Amino acid sequence: MLLERQLERWLSADLIDADQAGRIAVFEKERGRPLFLYAIAGLGGLAIAIGVVSIVASNWDAIPGRVKIGVDLALVIALGLAVVWLEEHGPAWAREVAIVVLYGLVMASIALVGQVYQLGGKAREAMAVWSVLTAVLMTRARSGFAAFVWLAGLQITYATWLVWLGGKSDDQMALALGAAYLAPIVAIAIGRSAWVRSIRPALARVFEAVGWAEIVLCASFGTFAFYEDTADEYWRWLGVGFVISAVLTGWVWTRIPDRRWGRPARWLLVTCLLLAYVPLVISPGDLDLVAALTFIGLWVLVAYTTHQAGLLSLLNLATAVVGIRILIVYFEVFGSLLGTGVGLVTGGMLTLGMVWLWVRKRREFTRELTAEDSR
Repeated sequence: MLLERQLERWLSADLIDADQAGRIAVFEKERGRPLFLYAIAGLGGLAIAIGVVSIVASNWDAIPGRVKIGVDLALVIALGLAVVWLEEHGPAWAREVAIVVLYGLVMASIALVGQVYQLGGKAREAMAVWSVLTAVLMTRARSGFAAFVWLAGLQITYATWLVWLGGKSDDQMALALGAAYLAPIVAIAIGRSAWVRSIRPALARVFEAVGWAEIVLCASFGTFAFYEDTADEYWRWLGVGFVISAVLTGWVWTRIPDRRWGRPARWLLVTCLLLAYVPLVISPGDLDLVAALTFIGLWVLVAYTTHQAGLLSLLNLATAVVGIRILIVYFEVFGSLLGTGVGLVTGGMLTLGMVWLWVRKRREFTRELTAEDSR
């Protein structure tokens, strides 16, 4: 329905003729994803999984260990064979569902073996084995959903090892904290790889998008270090993560195309790197205004980058974040005035001013995009 309304609007504005509208409708219909089919298949698979779990759980203690292992092994083999068969014969949605289910089943199988044979062990070790065993499997997936599931599994596994490393000593805590930034910058590097983009475009898009979101979050959290005195901490091993991250950042810098959004994207990349590390090393504490200004500056750069890239929804998000942070600054700096009429009037005027500016700039940006599309 949305496509039909768009085509009607374009026809009424004489942007396209009836023949072009027909070809566009056919093209979009042929390339459209069977979302309803995905949803029904997902619900069916979920119902089966819940039913099987319920049956097994109600009789768990009565089932011999060798039977549990045998059934689990049969399921893994069956799903593996299904993935191989679907790779050749399709449909694509069934292959992607089978890959994701097998990915989760391998983790469940590792836990089952540990439970049956009372092997003990740590969750981080099981997740590391799981990530290694399923690496080749997940490279066969082609959908963005499967790529997101895989990336989430990899990053959770990485996080469990960082938590373990950080709890051993102050030196290793600094090493783990410095290495946290590696996960998103590696994801961006994979997403910008020409080879990955050519053979798995959906995976590249997901990895890059998630990586950008995460480095912005890392930089945003880094600005809060200005509130605390962290300059006297022992940060020697933090430099290891910074150096590796800087090298990867330089590589990604060279892979960003020279387009309208290329320059701000490069500056955003460097800004995120610096804000994720530098405040931890130099902050003497009680720099509330510096923390606020660096946070606002970061998100203004995010807004400008998304503006140049033509991403209206992300521009709106960045603008909203800046507005909320400005309001928080008002409460932090002028909190003592809140009980007076002056404080309330000032806060109200500031809020209305931000809303007016946001609406005005949003309309200007929409007109710019419309003008560019018409050209």
